[in-house]
Amino acid sequence: KCLQRTKFSKIDMETEDQTSAIARIRPDNGFRHLWNFIILIVCVYNSVAVPFRLCFMRDNFTLFYLFDWALDVIFFIDVYLNMTEFSYVHQGELITDRDKVRANYLGPNGNFKADLVTMFPLDLFAVFFLNDPGSLMLCLAITRVPKLMRLTRIMGTASG
Repeated sequence: KCLQRTKFSKIDMETEDQTSAIARIRPDNGFRHLWNFIILIVCVYNSVAVPFRLCFMRDNFTLFYLFDWALDVIFFIDVYLNMTEFSYVHQGELITDRDKVRANYLGPNGNFKADLVTMFPLDLFAVFFLNDPGSLMLCLAITRVPKLMRLTRIMGTASG
């Protein structure tokens, strides 16, 4: 009986491992639509805030940068979700296997490279390494420019 229970438990564990290896959020899921809308709002905010700061905000450090860094956390979460939880449709077939989802996201046609550039907090290096307030503010604004790369992905999603 112990061997049967051990074997049965092992089968249950394998089944449990298989269910944990599934990307659970389908493309038509309401949360996915909400999440894409949140990413859209963050990108639109960046498309306005980054040029504004480059042109007009060069004299003082503001709470806007703290807000920007909080928004950067959303980009980190987005990378995780795209890599593990968001299933996708390929040639009419729903792909839910996490390994395939990860391979698609990390692959040559995936968005990981662009997402990595946009989520990397380059501006934090400026805060730690620059002492001159004038050059710090300009550098902070310039290091936010890669965040605008997300707009190309959104435009590609909207058109396709």
